Amino acid sequence: MQDFGNALKMFFEEMPEYKNVLLVEECIEKPISDIIDGRTVVSPLPFFGYPDLIFEENGEIIVEDFKFKIAHTKDEDGPHPVYWTQACFYYYLAREKFQREPKEMRFREVKIGKNKDGSSQHNVITLNFQSEDFQMQKSFFWYQLLGMMRAIEDVDADTFFFYNTFDLMTGREAFEM
Repeated sequence: MQDFGNALKMFFEEMPEYKNVLLVEECIEKPISDIIDGRTVVSPLPFFGYPDLIFEENGEIIVEDFKFKIAHTKDEDGPHPVYWTQACFYYYLAREKFQREPKEMRFREVKIGKNKDGSSQHNVITLNFQSEDFQMQKSFFWYQLLGMMRAIEDVDADTFFFYNTFDLMTGREAFEM
């Protein structure tokens, strides 16, 4: 309970002031499609999510997600696969909800233990939706999503590997491959 109380205190102490808030923890459920590598892809199921915060900054839509963590993510290997997957879902949900492309997704990690050196408890990981990396991630996202749907629809189909992004030994490796 003490860690939780400290985390909330540090969360609000360093929280920036948000202007032009568009939604907070609102359910968005939308049918989703896109054009990936010149091919139209359509999800057979609507996407569903509760983005923590969507706001406008300098006329651009920003999606922000808050994560309370024991330690900040070390990003020498780039953002965690779970962040990429969540960013893809929220990119499409925000795009459909507001009928325009969001600019980026920010994951605001709040460390629950106080830093001994007095440094910030907030670590912000930003995924730029206009970047080449994100365009590649969207292709991978659709490959995985549609592959899972095919495996569910046809139990006799070739086995489809559901990678577990939390598995440090094989999940991250499968994601990177």
